[in-house]
Amino acid sequence: MLHKSLRWLPVLAVACLLAGPAAAQTVFINEFMSTNTGTLADVDGAFSDWIELYNPGATAVNLTGAWLSDDAALPLKWQFPQGSVPAHGWLVVWASDKNGVLAGGQLHTNFKIGASGEPLLLTAADGVTLLDQAPAMLLTADQSYARQPDGAATWSVYNVATPGAANGVPTQVAPTPVFSAQAGFHAASFGLVLATTDPLATIRYTLDGSEPTATSPVYTGPITIDDRAGDPAVYAPIPTNFMAPGHYAWRLPVGAIDKITVVRARAFRTGLTPGKVATRSYIVGPDVASRCFFPVISLVTDPVNLFDNATGIYVPGNLYVPGADETGNYFQSGAAWERPVHVELFNEAGDVVLSQDAGIRISGNATVKLPQKTVKLYAGIGYGEPTFGAQLFPELPSTSYARFRVRNSGDDWGYIGFRDLSIHTMFDGLDFDRQAGRPVIQFLDGEYWGLANLRDEYSRFYYERMYGVPEADVVLLENDGEVDDGPADGNLPYFALRSYVAAHDMNDPAAFAHVDSLMDVANFIEYCTAEIYAANTDWPGNNIVFWRRNLATNALGAPTGHDGRWRWSLKDMDDSFQDASYNALAAATATNGPSWPNPPWSTELLRGLLENDGFRRDFINNAADHLNATFVSSRLIGIIDEHANRYAPAIPTWYARWALTENWNAQVQAFRTFTVNRPAVMRQQYQSFFGLAGTGSVRVDVSDAARGSVRVNTLVIDTNTPGLPVPGSPYPWTGAYFQGNAVTVTALPAAGSTFVRWQETGETTPTITVTPGAALVTRTAVFASDANPPQLAHYWHFNSLPAGTLTSVAADVAAVGAPTITWPGTGAGYLDNVAGSDVNAQLGNAAGLGLRVRNPSDTRELRITLPTTGLTEPLLAAAVWRSSNGAQEVRLEYATAAGTDNWLPLGGTVAISEVPGLVSWDFAGIAAANDNPDFRVRLLFSGTNAAGASGNTRWDNVALYARLDSLSDVPDDNDLPRPALRLAVAPNPFNPQTTLSFELSQAGPVTLEIFDLAGRRMRTLAAGDLAAGNHAIKWDGRDENGHALASGGYLGRLRTGEGNSLVKMQLVR
Repeated sequence: MLHKSLRWLPVLAVACLLAGPAAAQTVFINEFMSTNTGTLADVDGAFSDWIELYNPGATAVNLTGAWLSDDAALPLKWQFPQGSVPAHGWLVVWASDKNGVLAGGQLHTNFKIGASGEPLLLTAADGVTLLDQAPAMLLTADQSYARQPDGAATWSVYNVATPGAANGVPTQVAPTPVFSAQAGFHAASFGLVLATTDPLATIRYTLDGSEPTATSPVYTGPITIDDRAGDPAVYAPIPTNFMAPGHYAWRLPVGAIDKITVVRARAFRTGLTPGKVATRSYIVGPDVASRCFFPVISLVTDPVNLFDNATGIYVPGNLYVPGADETGNYFQSGAAWERPVHVELFNEAGDVVLSQDAGIRISGNATVKLPQKTVKLYAGIGYGEPTFGAQLFPELPSTSYARFRVRNSGDDWGYIGFRDLSIHTMFDGLDFDRQAGRPVIQFLDGEYWGLANLRDEYSRFYYERMYGVPEADVVLLENDGEVDDGPADGNLPYFALRSYVAAHDMNDPAAFAHVDSLMDVANFIEYCTAEIYAANTDWPGNNIVFWRRNLATNALGAPTGHDGRWRWSLKDMDDSFQDASYNALAAATATNGPSWPNPPWSTELLRGLLENDGFRRDFINNAADHLNATFVSSRLIGIIDEHANRYAPAIPTWYARWALTENWNAQVQAFRTFTVNRPAVMRQQYQSFFGLAGTGSVRVDVSDAARGSVRVNTLVIDTNTPGLPVPGSPYPWTGAYFQGNAVTVTALPAAGSTFVRWQETGETTPTITVTPGAALVTRTAVFASDANPPQLAHYWHFNSLPAGTLTSVAADVAAVGAPTITWPGTGAGYLDNVAGSDVNAQLGNAAGLGLRVRNPSDTRELRITLPTTGLTEPLLAAAVWRSSNGAQEVRLEYATAAGTDNWLPLGGTVAISEVPGLVSWDFAGIAAANDNPDFRVRLLFSGTNAAGASGNTRWDNVALYARLDSLSDVPDDNDLPRPALRLAVAPNPFNPQTTLSFELSQAGPVTLEIFDLAGRRMRTLAAGDLAAGNHAIKWDGRDENGHALASGGYLGRLRTGEGNSLVKMQLVR
C-alpha cells in the first residue's frame, strides 16, 4: 500500500500528458478515497477523505465559485473559495468537513465521503451546469476509486492509490485462503486444509496470532488442530502490571490454563498485493461444552500489539515509571494506541456469531492497571465492515453495533464478576439508559484470559441506535463536562446550565421552567435516586455520563432524546451495593467535598435544584416510590441469585487464572445483605437530611381492577408493578411515604371505562394529593363503564384531490359542519396533490394521494377548521413528511372564538422527517375545544428550509377523533362512521406493560403498531393474518430495539380489512 504525505508538496501536481479524446471535457472527478487510514496526510497530519480532480486540457481551469457535493439532492453543498487545476494536471481537495483553506492553499470541504459509498458531483459556478460526477462505491480502508486511465469513462478500484499523479494499471490482490473447517467447537482433533483459488499463489500461516508475512511458514499440508491442554502458556507469564502484592497485583496462574488454536492464513503471489488475512479460532476437546459455560470471545492480534514494551497496549512497557502505578503503556489512549484485532464470538453451542476484523484499545480509567483489562472494540470500514453485524445482546434486537466492550468488571474484578451488570438489570424500567451485557469466556491469542462481560458502549452511535438521533447531532459528556463524543464546544450549553442554576432562585417558576427546558428533570431525579440507593462510593465526581441532541434551539415536546435536553445514563456501578450505611445523599449534596469522590462541581446541579419546592417534593417521593417497588429486597435478591447461579460454574477457573483468593460465596452473600439493610438506612438518611418526621402509610385500591388502576406519584400500581408482596395481586397496595411530603394519586381508567370518584372523600377529580401522616391514608378509585368512547369524526384521505393548484380542501368525512383546510399567507407557496401514505389511514383507505404544502412556508399557515358541535375531547392526528428541502419543524396553535384570531399554542415544536410519520395533538382538558362550531387550528412551519423557494411538506390521513357529547346536536344524515371494530387498551395509563385487545368478525390481515405523539413508529406488535375472534396483544413499553420508552402519550393503531382504529395510551415510568 502506498503511504505518502503531501504536507510538503504543493496542492497542485502537474504532469505533461497527452489529453487524448477527453480533451473536450473541462475537469474530471478523477479519483477519490472515502476511508483514508494511512495513504495521504493533510497539512494537519490528519488522514482525511480526498477527491482528485483532473484537467486534460492545455490551459488551466479556474474553479473559484464552482461547487462540490456528495448528495445529488444538494449539488451546491460546498463552494470553491479559490483554486484552479493546471493544464494536464491534478488538484487534490480534502473531503474533511474542515470547510476552509488551510496552510499551503489546501482546500477542505464541509463534508466527508460516506464510507458506504456516495455519489460525487462537480457543478460550475453558475450553480446549474454539471461538469462531472462520480458514482458511489463501497471501498475498504485505503482503497481508491479512479478513472483508468485519467479522464476515461472506465472506473477501477485501486489498492494503491495515486493522488496527485497519473492513474496507472490497478494492482490486483491475491485471493483470501479458504479453510476446510468452520471455527468454533470441535470434539476431536482434525487436519485443517487451507486452499486458494489461485494456483500460482502461496499460502503462509501463523499459530501465534501474528499476521502472516512473506517469511511466515508456507502451508504444505493439513495442519493438526487438537486439544492444547498440555501446551505451555506463552502470554500468561507476561506481567500485565507491576503493582505491589495485593488483590489487584499480577500473579501467575494456578496450574495450567485452557488454550485454543488460532490459525491465520494469507495468500502471496509475485506481482500481486498480498491477500486479506483469514483468521479462525478452534476450541477442541471432548469436554469443550463443560469448559465453556458462556459464549466465547476470541481476540486475535499480533502479540507485539499487546505485549511489546514499545508498542504493546496491555503491558506496563516503556512508559511505566517504577513505583508509579498510574503510569504505563495501558494508560495511553486515542487512535495512536488502537491496534488491529480479529474478533470471533461463539454462542454456547460453539456456533459463530461474529467474525470480523476490528480495532482494539484498552478502556477505563484507574482500572486499566488491573491484570485483566477492559478492552473496547471498534468496527469501521477501515477494517472491512462499518459495524459489528451480530445480535450481541439477546435482550436487544439490534444487529449492528459500532463499538462494544469486553469488560473486566472494573473495581469488582476478582470479586463477584457480575455486580455492575446485575445492577443495570435491577434498574430496568427507570427513566435512564442502562448498558446491556452478557458474560463471556475470553481468550487472547489462543490463551484463556478469564471471565469477562460483553457490554454495550455509550457513544454517539449508541444514541443514534437507541433513539434515532443522527450520530452527528449527539453531544456526549462525562464527569465535569469533558467531551467524550461530539464537537469540542458541545459542553458549553452544560456549563451555561450549571451557571444558570447557581445564579438564579430556583423557586422562581420562570427560572425553574427555563432549567426544565434545558435538562430532563424527571430523568435526572430517577438517575440520582438510583445512584443514592446503590450507595455508589465512586460517584458523583466520577462515572457520570450525560448527553443531548445538539440543537440550536431545544424542541420541547419532541420525542425523548430529540428535544435537545440533557439526559443522564447509568455507568460503572462496581463500587455500589457494598456499604448499606453509606450516606450517598449527603455525598451528593456536599458543598465542599474532596476532589474525589464528590468535588463541589459534581454536587452543584442537585444542590441548586433542591432549592425548588416542587423538585424537592418530587425528589423525596421518587425515592419513596422506588423503595416501595423497584428496590424491594426480595426482588433484588432474586436478580442477584439469577446471576449468581449462572456465573458460579465459571468462577473457579477465573480465580485460578489470576490466582485470586477471595471467598466468592461470601461476596455474593454480602451483595444480598445490602439489599436487606439499605431501605431502612436510606429512609432514615432522607428523614434527617430533609427534616422529615418519619414515614406514614398510603394505601390505594380500586373498585374494579379490570376497569382501571391508580398511579402513586410516578408509580403505576398494576400486575406489572415491581416488588408486589403477592405477584399478580396489586390491590390493595400500601406504600411507605414521608410524613408531610404531599403524594400525588391519580385514577387511570382503562379503555372503555371512566373514573367516577374517590370513594373515601367523594372527590371527582382524577388527580388528587394526599399528605402522609402517622395514621393510614386510604384512597379507592371508583370506575364505571364508558359508554361513549372516542370515534372518528372528521377525516381527509385526499385520494380524490384534483390535479393543479388548490385553494381549499374539504374533509372527505365530516361528522358536523364543513371542516376545511386552507393555506393563507403571502409568498409563492400553494397546495397541490402528491403521492400519499398509508400512515394513519382510516376506513380501509389505501395509500393514494396526499396534500403537498409548497414552500415558502414561513410566511403562510396551514389552517384547518374543525367544528366540534356535539363532540368533546378532540384529538387531531395526521401523517406528515417532507422533501429534502421542506420545512423541518411544525407547531400547532388553536383558536376557539368566532371572528377572532386569538391563537393559543398546544405542545412544542415537532420535527418533520423525510419518512412519513404520525403526529398528533390532544385537546382533552381544553374546555373551549368541546362542542364548538368555531374550533380551528393552524400549523406553523419553521426550520432553515421554511423560507426556501423550493421544497414542501406533505400531509395525509388527517383525522379528528372525539367523543359524542350530544347525539341530538348531530344531523340525522351526518356522515359520521360507526365502525364496529374498536381497539381497546388496559390498563391505561400503564407501567411497564399493557394489553391491546380487539375482535375480528372474520380472519384477515392485521397490522398493530405503536407510535409516539410526534408520529415516530415505535413498535410493530402484529403484522400478518389473524383468525376471527378476540385477540389480546401485550406491549411492554419498549421500542423495536428493546429500549424502554420514556413516560408520555403513545398511540396504538390497528389496521384490518374491516376498518381501522386508533387508541391513545399513557406510559408512566
